[in-house]
Amino acid sequence: MDIAKAMALGGEIVHANKCNFSSYDDLKLRCSVCGEPVRLKKGGTRKPHFAHFPGTDPKQVEECELRASIYSKNAQINSFIENRGQRLEIFQQHFLSMIYVGQEKIVDDVKFNNWIYSIKRDNNQAINNIANDCIEYFLTHQKKMEVYCVYLKDDQPLLQQQIALEAIDYLCVKSSYRLLKYIIYYCIYQLDKQNLTKNNIDSICHRAIKIIMLNPWIKALDNKNIKSSIINLSQLFEPEIVKIKSPSPLQIFLVAIQDGTKGKSTKNINSLTINASQLSSVERDKLKSPLDLNHIFSAIQYGSRGGVKKVIISCKVVTEINTDENTAIQFSFMVNEFIKVDSRIKNASGNYVKAEIEIWHPAIVYSFGYDLTLTVETYSNLLFPKGGYLEEYTNITRRDELASLFRSLLSDGKVKLLKTYEDSKGKVRINYAYDCSVLLLYELLEYCHIRLGFKHEPIEFNTVMQCMINAADKATNSGIPLIDGMLLHSLFTAAKEQLKASKNETLLIDKREIDNTFQINRKKILAKAKRSSYDDKNRPCNVRKNMFNTNW
Repeated sequence: MDIAKAMALGGEIVHANKCNFSSYDDLKLRCSVCGEPVRLKKGGTRKPHFAHFPGTDPKQVEECELRASIYSKNAQINSFIENRGQRLEIFQQHFLSMIYVGQEKIVDDVKFNNWIYSIKRDNNQAINNIANDCIEYFLTHQKKMEVYCVYLKDDQPLLQQQIALEAIDYLCVKSSYRLLKYIIYYCIYQLDKQNLTKNNIDSICHRAIKIIMLNPWIKALDNKNIKSSIINLSQLFEPEIVKIKSPSPLQIFLVAIQDGTKGKSTKNINSLTINASQLSSVERDKLKSPLDLNHIFSAIQYGSRGGVKKVIISCKVVTEINTDENTAIQFSFMVNEFIKVDSRIKNASGNYVKAEIEIWHPAIVYSFGYDLTLTVETYSNLLFPKGGYLEEYTNITRRDELASLFRSLLSDGKVKLLKTYEDSKGKVRINYAYDCSVLLLYELLEYCHIRLGFKHEPIEFNTVMQCMINAADKATNSGIPLIDGMLLHSLFTAAKEQLKASKNETLLIDKREIDNTFQINRKKILAKAKRSSYDDKNRPCNVRKNMFNTNW
């Protein structure tokens, strides 16, 4: 390959003819396809190019179409031993040596490294299991966790943030498993290790993300030649591979129809108020990419110095398909909050100006598992930490109460899913389209008796299909034309096909049962007729003999 990504340059593409043999470590070069580390190769006959580090076990590296496989077995093993000791090991050692917590490097923390050696020596399965669950969570939720950087300081240089995101991406490739595990163990080490449970997995992974995002990468890359403790990762951890759970059939079904690979309809559904066939391309794009359903409440909030100000509190519903290995579909009611953070703008004194940014907090989350079992999480954080009230609903003080209010307003039809306007010719045009898949939530909830803190019984698959159809009907009644590309339209179309297939299967079964019943009854009648075809003296009876010979 002629190009590679340079982690030290924030993912910038570099060319092989502009690199030297130490560039793999100086620039932290990675394959632009699979993300694994690469090295420079050049000689007298071939032009300079990048190549992967060979490995004896393909399970330890990412599959990549650019990885060469032309070596003989012995040559591959020898090359692996040479490169593992001289290049890839150096790459990984230098990567760990650049990670700081405060002013101290992780690899220089003697107490931590003694603790981690003791974990392996004592074979502490409880800690090992938590670490493995954290790694699985980290790998599964990589993209969602990268968004966590929004909550961190935004006054960092752009290059610093780009390098951090490249580092997170690198930790998620197979050959970096032991590097990620080392960082996860450090996060566990900082917590109360006696009371660790699976409930701590999320906080441990976010702590790891915070370490990576706030690490001074630019300074660390400049000082990478400073000597640090050498950590032998091969002695700390066995080269095991984390296996991500395969998605369930329902998850595959939902993802497939969301991508349009299943149940795609060739016929548009016309709503009662808007003809889908007359929509402009702009309107179709708005429908295919609807906004999260959002509703605004006006409120009064007390300031820190006793002042009063009018604020806007928003509540929105976010629909997520196939969120993780345990959740097929999830509906999250979120409530916003504005906080002041340092902006990138400096005042005359050279200090950063405080600016408000909007963050969202979960209020109520409805999660349906792969078998459509429902779990409900509520968050009772105060809506106004310093005091305040909603102007229209003064009794609302908590976020979960506001989410419940929003749900009731939506079910009463007081929240519009579609905003329209009339153009110069008097035609109704779509201005904004909001996510109408939330209507599916209400259909599913009708079959669940919600009690907080309990896991509810799963809904039958055919019932779920019918809920999808009902939700689509309600959407069209609300004036939303369901066109190809919309999530609810895909669900609707696929559900119709699934129900049709299941009904046809049921009809076949019923017909088979009828045929079987008919055959059984026929045999009984024939047997009875045969017994009755002779009189008491065992002489044939002509009338009954004719009955016996009747063609059935």
